[in-house]
Amino acid sequence: MLKKLIFNRTFTECESEKEETKEPQKNEKVLIIGSGMLGITSAYFLSKRGCEVTVIDKDNPIRGATEQNGNTVTFIPYPAWTTMNVKQVIKDTLTFSSTPLCYFRLSLLLDSHFRFWVRKYFKNRNSESVKQSNAALARLTKFSISLFDKFIDDCTENNPDLVEYHFETLHAIYNGLSEKEIQEKRELVEYMNKFEEGTKLVSPERYDASFAYNIPLRCFNTGRFVNYMRTRLSEKHGVHFLDGEIKAVTCSDSQIKSLEYSDSNLETKTLEGFDKYVVCAGIESVNIGKMVGLKVPLMGFKGYSLNVFVEDKEIPEFSSIRMPETICISRVGYNTGGMVRVTGFADIDGNNIDPVPWRKDMLIEMAKKFVGEDAYDESKASHWVGLRPLCADDVPLIGKSSKFNNLFWNTGHGPRGITQSVGSALLLDSLISGHEIPKDLVAEDYNPKRFDI
Repeated sequence: MLKKLIFNRTFTECESEKEETKEPQKNEKVLIIGSGMLGITSAYFLSKRGCEVTVIDKDNPIRGATEQNGNTVTFIPYPAWTTMNVKQVIKDTLTFSSTPLCYFRLSLLLDSHFRFWVRKYFKNRNSESVKQSNAALARLTKFSISLFDKFIDDCTENNPDLVEYHFETLHAIYNGLSEKEIQEKRELVEYMNKFEEGTKLVSPERYDASFAYNIPLRCFNTGRFVNYMRTRLSEKHGVHFLDGEIKAVTCSDSQIKSLEYSDSNLETKTLEGFDKYVVCAGIESVNIGKMVGLKVPLMGFKGYSLNVFVEDKEIPEFSSIRMPETICISRVGYNTGGMVRVTGFADIDGNNIDPVPWRKDMLIEMAKKFVGEDAYDESKASHWVGLRPLCADDVPLIGKSSKFNNLFWNTGHGPRGITQSVGSALLLDSLISGHEIPKDLVAEDYNPKRFDI
C-alpha cells in the first residue's frame, strides 16, 4: 500500500504541475520512430495528452532489447557503466586463454564510429563526470520506478497478470571480490538504499559468495506487454502503427520535413506533415542521426538471452544477478507460466547482431545450473542476441535536438531502458508540450545538446 500511495502522490503532482502551465496543444501530430518499450511509453503519454501519434518500426525490431532483455524493473544495473574499464576489457581479450566475460572485437579499433564513441567515453570517465552521471541515473531510475505500478495498472485495467507483472526480491551475488572491492560494494549498497528503500546487505555465505545484497524487483514480460500495448494504443488512443524501415530523411537547416521508408512489401513510401519527430530507436538511432548529419554517440553493447519453459517446481528459488558473469536469472513466468529467462554479457562487438559463437553454450550451461540439468529442455527454449544502446556518458538522450527544432530524442538508455521507460516518456512529454518538468528530474542532465545533436 505504501508504494501505491507514493506513486499516486507523484503522479498527481506531475499532473497538477502540467495543469498550472499553459494549455497543451491538442491534435499535434507526432511521429515516433521505434516501438520498443521507450517508443510505446512515449506513445502512451503523448496520445493521452491528445496528440495524434504515429509509430513506425521495422517489421522485426530484433536488434532492440525490449523483446529479450532481463525484463526487470530495478535499480540494478548501477552505477554508471562509464566506470567500466574498456582498456582492461581490451587487455583481457588479448591475454585470456579462456573465454572472456566481456568480449572485445579488436577490429573495432579500425571502425570510425567506435573511435568516435570511445573518445567521448574516455572524456566522461573522470571522477566528476561519473559522479554527475550516477546522480542523473539515480534520479531518473527512482522517478520511473515510482510511476511503474500505476502505469501497468492503467494499461492493463488493473489486471497485471496479462503481462506477467509481479513483485519479488532480486538477489545480487558477487564472487571473487577483494577486501577493497567488498568495502566499495558496501558503500554502494548504502548509497543505493537512499533511492531504493529495501536494498539491504545479506550474508554471502548463503550463496557461497564474496558479497551479496537484496533489492526490490518488479518483473514482467516486456515482449508481451509491447505487443499488447500496440493493440490497446491503437484501439483506445487512436495510435497508428506502421511496419517499415527508415531509408532517408528530408530536412532543412532547422526542420525535419519528411521520411522515406520501405514497407513490409519493400515499397518505398513517404511520411510527412508531422509537427514533431521522436527517435526512440535504440541503436538504430545512430543510422537516423547519420541521415541528417548528426553523429549520435551510442554503441551497442551486445547481450544474449535464453528463454526456457519449465515446470513450476523447477523455477529457481529467486531471481538473481550474478557477478562477475553479468548473468541475470529472471523468473518472468513465476505467477503465470513457468518461463525462466537467463540473460547477460556486454560484448563490445560492433553495432550488429552477429552472435559471438560461445555465448549460446554459456547461457545453456547457466540455465541448466539454475533450473536443473534434467529440467532443461532445448526444444522448449528460444535464443536471442541484441544490442543495448549505451550513450558515451551512460546517461540517456532525452529532449529536443540542438540542430532541428522539431526533432526529439528518447534513446541511449543502455541496460536500463525498461526500468527508465516510464519516467523518460513523462519527461519527454513535458518537454514536447512545454509543461513544467517533473520536479524529481533535472532536464539538463539528459539534454542531447551535451553531444551537439
